[in-house]
Amino acid sequence: MHLCWMSRSNYQGHNCFSIYHAFAGKGRTSDTPEPGCLVIFKHSHIGRVTGIRNGRIYTNEGNTSALYGDNNGGTVRNKDYAVSDSNIQGYCLIDYGTSGSAGNAGISPGSDAEAGRKPDTVKERVESYQRWLNTWYPGLQRRCCGGCLKEDGVYGEKTRNASLAVWKDILNRLYGCSLTPGDNAFGEKCQEAASGAVIKNGSTGTLPAIAEGVLAAKGFYQGNIDAIFGNSMETAVRRFQKVQGLETDGIIGKKTWSRILK
Repeated sequence: MHLCWMSRSNYQGHNCFSIYHAFAGKGRTSDTPEPGCLVIFKHSHIGRVTGIRNGRIYTNEGNTSALYGDNNGGTVRNKDYAVSDSNIQGYCLIDYGTSGSAGNAGISPGSDAEAGRKPDTVKERVESYQRWLNTWYPGLQRRCCGGCLKEDGVYGEKTRNASLAVWKDILNRLYGCSLTPGDNAFGEKCQEAASGAVIKNGSTGTLPAIAEGVLAAKGFYQGNIDAIFGNSMETAVRRFQKVQGLETDGIIGKKTWSRILK
């Protein structure tokens, strides 16, 4: 972790608790979360706050899993907790400098911090989705897609292939599948794997974000790319399923994933 007051001459590594104490020594800790701050957990874990709403904080965390309290899961996850969660030690407030406000800088594209201005057009939603893919999965795109996406608001072959590569990578790491992210086909193995990757209202994380981005590009979803499967997303899925001649249950399973990512 690189702290904002460090220079090349005094750089040093920190664990979760020494990070918290270092921020405390500079008067930069708080019991109240702000978008963009670090959240320190008592079980020696750290994340970044990407949004705050309805009494919950939304985070992005490394070395974790979908399980609550996992500080050694080996994956990157979007998660959420009650603001009053007793396992939260506190928050480290980052001075982002050029933004002029630590609360509005460095937030994941499409997160709740952007919710003050909802994307108005399909182009803007696709740009937000492309920015989200570039922010969280640049390495995977370089390995499997020849580089990160141009954030031009056009849902073409490259954005579709990047979406599929991330989808396959998530199923491999979280569902134990053996898909090839660099293969741009949604074949039989993908269809079989999709049966175990069901998402619905209340789901959070990368898979809902992919579905949001693609359905936004196809004109069905008009919300933020926030990785949260909410009511507006369920409505979009039902509309998409109806057009595709599928059962309109608002749940993304095998058949709906196949149509979304084809």
